[in-house]
Amino acid sequence: IEEINFACALVFLVEMLLKLAGLGLRGYLCDPWNRFDAFIVLISFIPNANQVSGLRTLRLLRIFKLFNNVRDLRKLFVVIIN
Repeated sequence: IEEINFACALVFLVEMLLKLAGLGLRGYLCDPWNRFDAFIVLISFIPNANQVSGLRTLRLLRIFKLFNNVRDLRKLFVVIIN
């Protein structure tokens, strides 16, 4: 499971770096979803994050990252949290 977790974190990191390269830092940070994505990706690389329950919970937020590119699911997510 840890190998899969690490592989997913790497995929998300590559996505983040490609977006940063394409949009530039200012363009990337203008979108709140990009800031959220970056936060979740960076949390994934904190050493021993599995041993800290709060960080483990935050790492689960990567699932919500999938909503970023799916418009209807993104709307549903916004409705649910409101």
